[in-house]
Parts: sequence; structure tokens; C-alpha cells
Amino acid sequence: MKTPLLISALFFSGFIFAQQKSDTLKTKNIEGITLKKQVFRKQSDRFIYDVASSPIAKGTNSFNLLKQTPMISSIDGKSLKIMGKSEVVIYINNKKTNMDSESLIEMLKNTPSEDIQKIEVITVPGSEFQVESNEGVINIVMKKKRNNGYNGTLKMQNEQSYYNNPSAGVSFNFRQNKFAVNTNFNTGSWTEREKYRLSNGDSTFKNESFGFNDDPNKNFGGSVNIDYEIDKKQNLSFTYNMRYNKSFNSILDITNIQNGVLKNRTVNDEDAQRRNHSFNLNYEIKTDTLGSKLTSNISYLWFNRDKYSINETFPFVTDKDNKYGAFKQWVPQIINNYAANIDYLKKNKIWRFMVDGSKL
Repeated sequence: MKTPLLISALFFSGFIFAQQKSDTLKTKNIEGITLKKQVFRKQSDRFIYDVASSPIAKGTNSFNLLKQTPMISSIDGKSLKIMGKSEVVIYINNKKTNMDSESLIEMLKNTPSEDIQKIEVITVPGSEFQVESNEGVINIVMKKKRNNGYNGTLKMQNEQSYYNNPSAGVSFNFRQNKFAVNTNFNTGSWTEREKYRLSNGDSTFKNESFGFNDDPNKNFGGSVNIDYEIDKKQNLSFTYNMRYNKSFNSILDITNIQNGVLKNRTVNDEDAQRRNHSFNLNYEIKTDTLGSKLTSNISYLWFNRDKYSINETFPFVTDKDNKYGAFKQWVPQIINNYAANIDYLKKNKIWRFMVDGSKL
């Protein structure tokens, strides 16, 4: 009796094993698998937006993309803010930008969002970032094209608001083995109109002001990035950025009313032009497989701004306290900034230390 039971047990166990194997084979023969990458990641010191994995981060410029990034905002369209931080410092590929804020925003507006790999919003900057305690860091990591060859893009844009604002840009990329060159050039004109209306006072005295501000801007700029990979551990790079902005006949026109009576009209006419040239030479060597590295930078910034303005007051009612007045001002500004620094970042599996011994 035991023998038939044993044979039956072996038969059914073999059948079950064959059925499991058949099911396993069916599971493996899946024609397609869809994997979704994580677009947003939160780390202890930063928030990371993986732009390359986001299907909606296309067809715009880098400035608009930054405004759509969580924790980043722009109220005036001319600057960026990080939630909880008073100031923002922009880094590109872990290197601090030396351009003034207006030139930097202008460059971002002319950089396609498709060129960005990821955006890091760093709310707790470590010692490797040259910032103050109340400042946050936005690190923009650009895509690195590893294939040999060359490519280029041409972009033309036109925006109609109160005024018509056209712009155009062209970029060219080249790579041959360890040597890579990336260049871009852009130009455009932009005129903004802002309207003002201010009212204050009470039933005994009321002052009202209304008017507009027209600020025409013509600009062009470009950059050259040269990168040479000495070996797997060492890299040498050179960056040059140039921006020029011309804003002539910028007018602020304000009319003042006191207690319902036209008092005076104030007109401020301003001509300004700004030039910015910056150079950076960077050397980096990795000292281990954990990410420890030694970096050195040599940079130079030349900034020039010429501003001439005349402010005139035209009275509607002439009295001893309300007469014609004019104020002329010329403000030249020239900045030459040289900088050099060497940083060493040491990492291990548990803690990360800087050369000064502070724990991050």
C-alpha cells in the first residue's frame, strides 16, 4: 500500500513543479516593460529635479523651467528666490557663476530647457559652496554629450505683449574623444511697460500718483566652454561668458494729484549700457571611488556699466513750493575681480568631511 502512495506523491509533486516552471516561463516572456524614473528626489541638504526624466520639461527656456521647479519662485521675472532663503547663488555644473544677476537671468532665458540634465535646489549648502548662511544654492547640471561628432540648434522666438519682443539664438556643440567644445550666441530686444497707481491720505488730505514706465532693452551675448578629459580621474575646463545690454530712452512718467488738483508731472529719462566678461579655468582630480576630489579655480570678471539720467518736474500750478526742477546724474561703474581657490572634499561611507574638519 505504501508503494502506490509513494508513486502517487512523486507524480503529483512533479506535476506541481512542472506547472510552476511553466508559469515562471510565462512570466518571463513579457513583450514589454515600462519603467518610470523618479523625477523629484529629496535628500538631506537638497531637492533634486531630474529634468531629463520629465516629459513636460521641454519646449521652454531654462528660466521658465526654474520658475516651475518646486521651492523656486520669481515674482518680478528678473530674479529667482528659494523658499526660506533671502538670497540665491547660481551654480552651473558645480561652478559658481561670475556674471551679474541681470546677465545671468538673460542667459537662462536664452538657454533651451532640453540642455539641462537636472536642477538641484540646495537649502543647506556645505563648505564646498561659497555662500553665506542665509543664502541658498541652485545648481544647474547641464547634459554632457559623450558621442563624437557635432550638432547645432537655431532658435527664433517672438512674444507679443504691450510691445513686440523678438529674440534669436544659435548653439554649436563638438566632441572628439576626450575633447569637447560647446558654444552659443543669442540676441534680442525686450521692452516692458509697467503701470503705476498710488493713493494715500485721509479726508483732510489726499495724494494720488499714476503713470507708466517703459524700459526698452537690446542685448546680445554668448559663451564658449572647452572641456578636456585628461584621464578618468582628471578633467580640465575653460569657460568664457560675455553679455551686453543697451537700455536707451527708458522713461518713467508720473503725474501727481493733491486733493483732486493736478500738482505736477515728473519725467525721468535714462540711458544705460552694461558689459560683462568673465573667464574661468577649472582643474579637478578625483582621489578615490567614493567621490573625494581636489578642485582648483582661477577666474576673472570685468564689469562696466554707464548710466546717465535726467529727472525733470513740470508744475501744473506754479507757486513758491511748486516750480520746475531738473536733476542730472551720471553714474559710471567698473569692476575688475580676480579670484583663485583650491578646495579638497573628502568622503567616506559614513561621514563626509572638508579639509577644515567640519562635519557636513
